[in-house]
Amino acid sequence: MLAQLGPFWTIPNGLSLTRVVLAVPITILILQQAAIWLVTVLLVLAASTDWLDGHVARRTGTTSEWGKVLDPAADKIAVFAIGAALVLTQQLPLWFLCAIAARDVLIVAGGAVLARGMGVVQASTPIGKAAVTAIGVAFLAAILQAGAPVISACVWAAVALLVASFTHYLLRYLRLRRSA
Repeated sequence: MLAQLGPFWTIPNGLSLTRVVLAVPITILILQQAAIWLVTVLLVLAASTDWLDGHVARRTGTTSEWGKVLDPAADKIAVFAIGAALVLTQQLPLWFLCAIAARDVLIVAGGAVLARGMGVVQASTPIGKAAVTAIGVAFLAAILQAGAPVISACVWAAVALLVASFTHYLLRYLRLRRSA
């Protein structure tokens, strides 16, 4: 299966890996309750790699099967690590992280079934990217210590997009399984 994913070392894949690497200091800094400006700069930098990797891949014609796997994996790793730190420091509720994790586990499981059964890796969709962006906004609101109503609104907006994106991925999964 790995040989079928094509070249690994591309600029877009490097950007995705950078997001994973940046998640480590962001997580540590949140746990240490470091300067808000530093955590914010690193979070915005990490989030920008999510937009930039896809943009560069399309612009340079370096989209790859690896990128279809690596980009969402980098999102999930970064979101879970940073989200766990925000939960541990009581800046976000545990149920929010659980909702994110449940959606991601189900999407990954469905993607694995499709990849194994059809031999094709499905790319992220715009609504999935919107959900990750909304999670990032909720994280940013928590890091910036926004008031409870603002954080709550951000969390609920992210949850709405998580539900919408999960529904979208589920419908795509069912459609592809029927056509196989």
